[in-house]
Amino acid sequence: MANKSSKVYVIDPTESDSQNGRSGRRGNERTVYSPDSEGPQQAMRSRGHGRRRASVQVDEKGSPLLALVAYLAGPYAILATRRGRESRFWVALAILSCTGAAIVIARANSIFAGPHGAGAGYIIWLSVACLAALLGSAAWARGVILIGRHKGWLLRRLPAWLRHPGIAGAFGLVVPGFGLFAVGHARRAACAILTACAAAVAALVLWQSSPLWRLSRTGILVGHGDTLERIFLVMGAVGAFGALIWIVQALDGARLASVPADGAVRPHGDLAAAALVMAIMALLAAFSPARVAETLDRFAVSMQEDGLRVIPLAAAQAAMRLDPSKPEYAVQAIAMNETLGRPGEAHALRQDLAERWKPYERMLRLEAAAAQPVKPVVETLDAALFGPVKP
Repeated sequence: MANKSSKVYVIDPTESDSQNGRSGRRGNERTVYSPDSEGPQQAMRSRGHGRRRASVQVDEKGSPLLALVAYLAGPYAILATRRGRESRFWVALAILSCTGAAIVIARANSIFAGPHGAGAGYIIWLSVACLAALLGSAAWARGVILIGRHKGWLLRRLPAWLRHPGIAGAFGLVVPGFGLFAVGHARRAACAILTACAAAVAALVLWQSSPLWRLSRTGILVGHGDTLERIFLVMGAVGAFGALIWIVQALDGARLASVPADGAVRPHGDLAAAALVMAIMALLAAFSPARVAETLDRFAVSMQEDGLRVIPLAAAQAAMRLDPSKPEYAVQAIAMNETLGRPGEAHALRQDLAERWKPYERMLRLEAAAAQPVKPVVETLDAALFGPVKP
Protein backbone atom coordinates (compact mmCIF):
# COMPACT_ATOMS: atom_id res chain seq x y z
CA MET A 1 0.00 0.00 0.00
CA ALA A 2 1.34 3.37 -1.01
CA ASN A 3 2.34 5.82 1.66
CA LYS A 4 -0.21 8.66 1.76
CA SER A 5 2.34 11.05 3.22
CA SER A 6 4.70 10.76 0.20
CA LYS A 7 5.12 13.86 -1.91
CA VAL A 8 5.64 14.34 -5.62
CA TYR A 9 7.79 17.24 -6.81
CA VAL A 10 7.27 18.73 -10.29
CA ILE A 11 10.09 20.73 -11.82
CA ASP A 12 9.05 23.49 -14.18
CA PRO A 13 11.87 24.10 -16.71
CA THR A 14 10.81 27.69 -17.22
CA GLU A 15 11.09 28.43 -13.53
CA SER A 16 14.47 26.73 -13.35
CA ASP A 17 15.72 28.86 -16.19
CA SER A 18 14.47 32.03 -14.55
CA GLN A 19 16.05 31.07 -11.22
CA ASN A 20 19.40 30.42 -12.89
CA GLY A 21 19.30 33.85 -14.50
CA ARG A 22 18.75 32.58 -18.05
CA SER A 23 16.09 34.19 -20.22
CA GLY A 24 14.78 32.22 -23.19
CA ARG A 25 12.79 33.26 -26.21
CA ARG A 26 9.11 32.61 -26.54
CA GLY A 27 8.39 29.68 -28.78
CA ASN A 28 11.80 27.99 -28.43
CA GLU A 29 12.26 25.57 -31.31
CA ARG A 30 13.67 22.09 -30.84
CA THR A 31 14.31 19.54 -33.57
CA VAL A 32 13.46 15.93 -32.72
CA TYR A 33 14.56 13.01 -34.89
CA SER A 34 12.32 9.97 -34.66
CA PRO A 35 13.15 6.71 -36.50
CA ASP A 36 9.45 6.00 -37.07
CA SER A 37 8.58 9.40 -38.54
CA GLU A 38 8.94 10.65 -42.10
CA GLY A 39 11.64 13.08 -41.07
CA PRO A 40 12.75 15.52 -38.39
CA GLN A 41 9.92 17.00 -36.36
CA GLN A 42 9.91 20.44 -34.86
CA ALA A 43 8.48 20.63 -31.34
CA MET A 44 7.26 24.07 -30.22
CA ARG A 45 7.31 24.81 -26.53
CA SER A 46 5.58 27.85 -25.12
CA ARG A 47 7.56 29.55 -22.42
CA GLY A 48 4.60 31.36 -20.89
CA HIS A 49 2.41 28.30 -20.26
CA GLY A 50 5.16 25.66 -19.98
CA ARG A 51 3.34 23.20 -22.25
CA ARG A 52 4.41 21.51 -25.46
CA ARG A 53 2.51 22.11 -28.64
CA ALA A 54 1.85 19.52 -31.29
CA SER A 55 4.75 18.53 -33.51
CA VAL A 56 4.87 20.32 -36.83
CA GLN A 57 6.57 18.94 -39.94
CA VAL A 58 9.39 21.27 -40.99
CA ASP A 59 11.41 19.17 -43.45
CA GLU A 60 10.00 18.34 -46.82
CA LYS A 61 9.14 14.85 -47.96
CA GLY A 62 10.41 13.24 -51.09
CA SER A 63 12.58 10.51 -52.51
CA PRO A 64 16.23 10.16 -51.43
CA LEU A 65 17.29 9.44 -55.00
CA LEU A 66 15.47 12.51 -56.33
CA ALA A 67 17.12 14.66 -53.66
CA LEU A 68 20.49 13.37 -54.87
CA VAL A 69 19.66 13.85 -58.56
CA ALA A 70 18.47 17.41 -57.85
CA TYR A 71 22.13 18.28 -57.29
CA LEU A 72 22.77 17.68 -61.00
CA ALA A 73 20.11 20.22 -62.02
CA GLY A 74 22.65 23.03 -61.77
CA PRO A 75 21.10 26.45 -61.10
CA TYR A 76 17.63 24.87 -61.21
CA ALA A 77 18.45 22.99 -58.01
CA ILE A 78 16.88 26.03 -56.35
CA LEU A 79 13.48 24.63 -57.43
CA ALA A 80 13.94 21.37 -55.52
CA THR A 81 12.73 22.87 -52.21
CA ARG A 82 9.66 24.87 -51.32
CA ARG A 83 11.80 27.56 -49.71
CA GLY A 84 13.76 27.94 -52.95
CA ARG A 85 10.67 28.15 -55.13
CA GLU A 86 9.27 30.88 -52.92
CA SER A 87 12.40 33.03 -53.39
CA ARG A 88 11.82 35.14 -56.51
CA PHE A 89 15.36 36.49 -56.46
CA TRP A 90 17.11 33.12 -56.65
CA VAL A 91 14.64 31.72 -59.16
CA ALA A 92 15.15 34.77 -61.39
CA LEU A 93 18.91 34.40 -60.98
CA ALA A 94 18.77 30.76 -62.07
CA ILE A 95 16.63 31.58 -65.11
CA LEU A 96 18.83 34.54 -66.05
CA SER A 97 22.05 32.50 -65.82
CA CYS A 98 20.67 29.62 -67.89
CA THR A 99 19.32 32.03 -70.49
CA GLY A 100 22.68 33.78 -70.71
CA ALA A 101 24.46 30.43 -71.11
CA ALA A 102 22.06 29.45 -73.90
CA ILE A 103 22.72 32.73 -75.72
CA VAL A 104 26.47 32.27 -75.38
CA ILE A 105 26.31 28.75 -76.83
CA ALA A 106 24.01 29.83 -79.65
CA ARG A 107 26.21 32.79 -80.65
CA ALA A 108 29.54 30.98 -80.28
CA ASN A 109 29.75 29.84 -83.92
CA SER A 110 29.02 33.27 -85.33
CA ILE A 111 31.46 34.94 -82.95
CA PHE A 112 34.37 32.65 -83.80
CA ALA A 113 33.56 32.56 -87.52
CA GLY A 114 34.84 36.10 -88.14
CA PRO A 115 37.98 37.93 -87.04
CA HIS A 116 38.13 39.71 -83.71
CA GLY A 117 39.08 43.02 -85.26
CA ALA A 118 36.44 45.33 -83.87
CA GLY A 119 35.90 43.11 -80.86
CA ALA A 120 32.70 44.67 -79.49
CA GLY A 121 30.57 41.57 -80.05
CA TYR A 122 33.35 39.31 -78.86
CA ILE A 123 33.84 41.26 -75.63
CA ILE A 124 30.09 41.16 -74.96
CA TRP A 125 30.06 37.42 -75.65
CA LEU A 126 32.91 36.76 -73.22
CA SER A 127 31.43 39.03 -70.53
CA VAL A 128 28.03 37.33 -70.74
CA ALA A 129 29.69 33.91 -70.53
CA CYS A 130 31.61 34.82 -67.37
CA LEU A 131 28.60 36.53 -65.79
CA ALA A 132 26.32 33.57 -66.56
CA ALA A 133 28.80 31.19 -64.97
CA LEU A 134 29.09 33.29 -61.81
CA LEU A 135 25.35 33.83 -61.39
CA GLY A 136 24.56 30.21 -62.19
CA SER A 137 27.05 28.90 -59.64
CA ALA A 138 25.61 31.23 -56.98
CA ALA A 139 22.07 29.95 -57.62
CA TRP A 140 23.33 26.37 -57.73
CA ALA A 141 25.17 26.73 -54.41
CA ARG A 142 22.11 28.30 -52.79
CA GLY A 143 19.89 25.47 -54.04
CA VAL A 144 22.30 22.85 -52.68
CA ILE A 145 22.33 24.53 -49.25
CA LEU A 146 18.52 24.57 -49.15
CA ILE A 147 18.33 20.91 -50.18
CA GLY A 148 20.75 19.99 -47.42
CA ARG A 149 18.78 22.05 -44.91
CA HIS A 150 15.26 20.88 -45.76
CA LYS A 151 15.89 17.48 -47.33
CA GLY A 152 19.17 16.49 -45.75
CA TRP A 153 17.51 13.71 -43.77
CA LEU A 154 16.60 12.05 -47.07
CA LEU A 155 20.30 11.76 -47.99
CA ARG A 156 20.86 9.65 -44.88
CA ARG A 157 18.47 7.09 -46.37
CA LEU A 158 20.48 6.56 -49.53
CA PRO A 159 21.75 3.03 -50.23
CA ALA A 160 24.98 2.12 -48.50
CA TRP A 161 26.89 1.66 -51.76
CA LEU A 162 26.19 5.29 -52.74
CA ARG A 163 27.80 6.43 -49.49
CA HIS A 164 30.88 4.24 -49.93
CA PRO A 165 34.18 6.20 -49.72
CA GLY A 166 35.28 5.11 -53.19
CA ILE A 167 31.95 6.03 -54.77
CA ALA A 168 31.89 9.39 -52.96
CA GLY A 169 35.42 10.17 -54.12
CA ALA A 170 34.58 9.24 -57.72
CA PHE A 171 31.45 11.40 -57.60
CA GLY A 172 33.53 14.34 -56.39
CA LEU A 173 36.04 13.94 -59.23
CA VAL A 174 33.29 13.91 -61.88
CA VAL A 175 31.06 16.67 -60.46
CA PRO A 176 32.50 19.14 -57.90
CA GLY A 177 30.97 18.66 -54.46
CA PHE A 178 28.77 15.72 -55.47
CA GLY A 179 30.54 13.31 -53.13
CA LEU A 180 30.28 15.75 -50.22
CA PHE A 181 26.59 16.22 -50.94
CA ALA A 182 25.97 12.46 -51.06
CA VAL A 183 27.38 12.01 -47.57
CA GLY A 184 25.31 14.88 -46.16
CA HIS A 185 27.68 17.90 -46.20
CA ALA A 186 25.75 20.38 -48.30
CA ARG A 187 27.63 23.52 -47.24
CA ARG A 188 30.99 22.06 -48.21
CA ALA A 189 29.47 20.98 -51.50
CA ALA A 190 28.29 24.56 -52.11
CA CYS A 191 31.81 25.88 -51.44
CA ALA A 192 33.18 23.32 -53.89
CA ILE A 193 30.72 24.55 -56.53
CA LEU A 194 31.79 28.17 -56.10
CA THR A 195 35.48 27.25 -56.27
CA ALA A 196 34.93 25.15 -59.39
CA CYS A 197 33.06 28.04 -61.00
CA ALA A 198 35.98 30.39 -60.31
CA ALA A 199 38.32 27.88 -61.93
CA ALA A 200 35.98 27.53 -64.92
CA VAL A 201 35.88 31.31 -65.44
CA ALA A 202 39.68 31.45 -65.20
CA ALA A 203 39.98 28.65 -67.75
CA LEU A 204 37.58 30.46 -70.08
CA VAL A 205 39.59 33.70 -69.91
CA LEU A 206 42.89 31.88 -70.47
CA TRP A 207 41.36 29.93 -73.35
CA GLN A 208 40.54 33.24 -75.01
CA SER A 209 43.90 34.82 -74.19
CA SER A 210 45.05 34.96 -77.83
CA PRO A 211 42.01 36.89 -79.13
CA LEU A 212 42.12 39.17 -76.09
CA TRP A 213 45.80 39.90 -76.64
CA ARG A 214 45.11 40.61 -80.30
CA LEU A 215 42.46 43.11 -79.25
CA SER A 216 44.95 44.77 -76.91
CA ARG A 217 47.24 45.36 -79.91
CA THR A 218 44.80 46.30 -82.67
CA GLY A 219 41.27 46.38 -81.23
CA ILE A 220 39.26 48.13 -78.57
CA LEU A 221 41.65 47.13 -75.78
CA VAL A 222 44.61 49.09 -77.16
CA GLY A 223 46.73 50.54 -74.38
CA HIS A 224 45.65 47.99 -71.76
CA GLY A 225 48.24 45.30 -72.53
CA ASP A 226 49.96 45.36 -69.12
CA THR A 227 46.62 45.25 -67.29
CA LEU A 228 45.49 42.35 -69.45
CA GLU A 229 48.69 40.45 -68.71
CA ARG A 230 48.15 40.91 -64.98
CA ILE A 231 44.61 39.58 -65.42
CA PHE A 232 46.07 36.53 -67.15
CA LEU A 233 48.44 35.97 -64.24
CA VAL A 234 45.60 36.23 -61.71
CA MET A 235 43.44 33.88 -63.77
CA GLY A 236 46.29 31.38 -63.93
CA ALA A 237 46.66 31.43 -60.15
CA VAL A 238 42.90 31.07 -59.67
CA GLY A 239 42.76 28.18 -62.12
CA ALA A 240 45.62 26.34 -60.40
CA PHE A 241 44.03 26.89 -56.99
CA GLY A 242 40.64 25.72 -58.26
CA ALA A 243 42.14 22.56 -59.75
CA LEU A 244 43.81 21.80 -56.43
CA ILE A 245 40.58 22.39 -54.51
CA TRP A 246 38.73 20.11 -56.97
CA ILE A 247 41.01 17.22 -55.99
CA VAL A 248 40.91 18.13 -52.30
CA GLN A 249 37.11 18.19 -52.12
CA ALA A 250 36.89 14.78 -53.81
CA LEU A 251 39.31 13.32 -51.26
CA ASP A 252 37.44 15.09 -48.47
CA GLY A 253 34.19 13.47 -49.60
CA ALA A 254 35.83 10.05 -49.50
CA ARG A 255 37.21 10.80 -46.04
CA LEU A 256 33.87 11.91 -44.64
CA ALA A 257 32.15 8.88 -46.15
CA SER A 258 34.60 6.61 -44.33
CA VAL A 259 33.78 8.12 -40.92
CA PRO A 260 31.20 5.85 -39.22
CA ALA A 261 28.23 7.20 -37.33
CA ASP A 262 29.61 6.02 -33.98
CA GLY A 263 32.85 7.97 -34.51
CA ALA A 264 35.09 4.90 -34.35
CA VAL A 265 38.50 5.13 -35.96
CA ARG A 266 39.14 3.02 -39.03
CA PRO A 267 42.59 1.99 -40.27
CA HIS A 268 41.78 3.17 -43.81
CA GLY A 269 42.40 6.77 -42.80
CA ASP A 270 45.95 5.99 -41.65
CA LEU A 271 46.67 4.12 -44.88
CA ALA A 272 45.34 7.06 -46.94
CA ALA A 273 47.49 9.52 -44.98
CA ALA A 274 50.58 7.34 -45.46
CA ALA A 275 49.87 7.07 -49.20
CA LEU A 276 49.50 10.87 -49.44
CA VAL A 277 52.83 11.45 -47.67
CA MET A 278 54.58 8.96 -49.95
CA ALA A 279 53.08 10.64 -53.03
CA ILE A 280 54.36 14.04 -51.85
CA MET A 281 57.82 12.62 -51.22
CA ALA A 282 57.87 11.02 -54.68
CA LEU A 283 56.84 14.34 -56.23
CA LEU A 284 59.63 16.20 -54.45
CA ALA A 285 62.17 13.55 -55.50
CA ALA A 286 61.11 13.72 -59.15
CA PHE A 287 60.94 17.52 -59.26
CA SER A 288 63.86 19.10 -61.15
CA PRO A 289 64.13 22.87 -60.54
CA ALA A 290 66.80 23.30 -63.23
CA ARG A 291 64.60 21.82 -65.96
CA VAL A 292 61.61 23.86 -64.88
CA ALA A 293 63.74 27.02 -64.84
CA GLU A 294 65.00 26.30 -68.36
CA THR A 295 61.43 25.79 -69.59
CA LEU A 296 60.32 29.04 -67.98
CA ASP A 297 63.24 30.88 -69.57
CA ARG A 298 62.26 29.63 -73.04
CA PHE A 299 58.66 30.56 -72.34
CA ALA A 300 59.72 34.07 -71.30
CA VAL A 301 61.74 34.54 -74.49
CA SER A 302 58.88 33.37 -76.74
CA MET A 303 56.30 35.51 -74.94
CA GLN A 304 58.58 38.54 -75.17
CA GLU A 305 58.83 38.06 -78.92
CA ASP A 306 55.03 38.22 -79.09
CA GLY A 307 55.03 41.63 -77.42
CA LEU A 308 54.19 40.62 -73.84
CA ARG A 309 56.10 42.23 -70.99
CA VAL A 310 54.61 41.37 -67.58
CA ILE A 311 54.21 37.61 -68.07
CA PRO A 312 57.78 37.15 -69.41
CA LEU A 313 59.08 39.09 -66.42
CA ALA A 314 57.22 36.81 -64.01
CA ALA A 315 58.56 33.74 -65.84
CA ALA A 316 62.14 35.09 -65.80
CA GLN A 317 61.97 35.88 -62.09
CA ALA A 318 60.59 32.40 -61.36
CA ALA A 319 63.42 30.84 -63.37
CA MET A 320 65.93 32.97 -61.47
CA ARG A 321 64.58 31.76 -58.13
CA LEU A 322 64.44 28.10 -59.19
CA ASP A 323 68.00 27.99 -60.55
CA PRO A 324 70.21 30.73 -59.06
CA SER A 325 73.35 29.07 -60.50
CA LYS A 326 72.75 30.58 -63.95
CA PRO A 327 73.25 34.38 -63.93
CA GLU A 328 71.65 34.79 -67.38
CA TYR A 329 68.22 34.38 -65.80
CA ALA A 330 68.90 37.29 -63.45
CA VAL A 331 70.39 39.38 -66.25
CA GLN A 332 67.28 38.82 -68.34
CA ALA A 333 65.04 39.78 -65.41
CA ILE A 334 67.06 42.96 -64.88
CA ALA A 335 66.67 43.93 -68.54
CA MET A 336 62.91 43.29 -68.44
CA ASN A 337 62.48 45.43 -65.34
CA GLU A 338 64.32 48.28 -67.01
CA THR A 339 62.11 47.91 -70.09
CA LEU A 340 59.01 48.19 -67.90
CA GLY A 341 60.35 51.35 -66.28
CA ARG A 342 61.10 49.78 -62.90
CA PRO A 343 64.64 50.97 -62.08
CA GLY A 344 64.29 50.21 -58.38
CA GLU A 345 63.53 46.54 -58.94
CA ALA A 346 66.29 46.29 -61.54
CA HIS A 347 68.81 47.84 -59.12
CA ALA A 348 67.77 45.44 -56.36
CA LEU A 349 68.23 42.44 -58.66
CA ARG A 350 71.61 43.77 -59.81
CA GLN A 351 72.77 44.18 -56.22
CA ASP A 352 71.57 40.68 -55.36
CA LEU A 353 73.43 39.23 -58.35
CA ALA A 354 76.60 41.05 -57.36
CA GLU A 355 76.39 39.82 -53.76
CA ARG A 356 75.87 36.23 -54.85
CA TRP A 357 78.84 36.28 -57.26
CA LYS A 358 81.35 38.03 -54.96
CA PRO A 359 82.77 34.74 -53.56
CA TYR A 360 83.40 33.43 -57.07
CA GLU A 361 85.02 36.70 -58.11
CA ARG A 362 87.32 36.56 -55.09
CA MET A 363 88.30 33.00 -55.94
CA LEU A 364 89.13 33.98 -59.52
CA ARG A 365 91.30 36.86 -58.36
CA LEU A 366 93.27 34.59 -56.02
CA GLU A 367 93.78 31.96 -58.70
CA ALA A 368 94.87 34.60 -61.22
CA ALA A 369 97.34 36.14 -58.77
CA ALA A 370 98.86 32.77 -57.89
CA ALA A 371 99.17 31.59 -61.51
CA GLN A 372 100.76 34.71 -63.09
CA PRO A 373 102.18 37.08 -60.48
CA VAL A 374 103.95 39.22 -63.06
CA LYS A 375 100.95 39.85 -65.29
CA PRO A 376 98.50 42.44 -63.99
CA VAL A 377 95.76 40.89 -61.92
CA VAL A 378 93.04 42.82 -63.74
CA GLU A 379 94.08 41.44 -67.15
CA THR A 380 94.23 37.91 -65.78
CA LEU A 381 90.80 38.25 -64.24
CA ASP A 382 89.36 39.57 -67.48
CA ALA A 383 90.87 36.64 -69.36
CA ALA A 384 89.39 34.17 -66.83
CA LEU A 385 85.98 35.72 -67.02
CA PHE A 386 85.68 36.70 -70.68
CA GLY A 387 88.37 34.67 -72.46
CA PRO A 388 91.60 35.80 -74.07
CA VAL A 389 91.58 39.12 -75.87
CA LYS A 390 92.12 38.82 -79.62
CA PRO A 391 94.64 41.25 -81.14
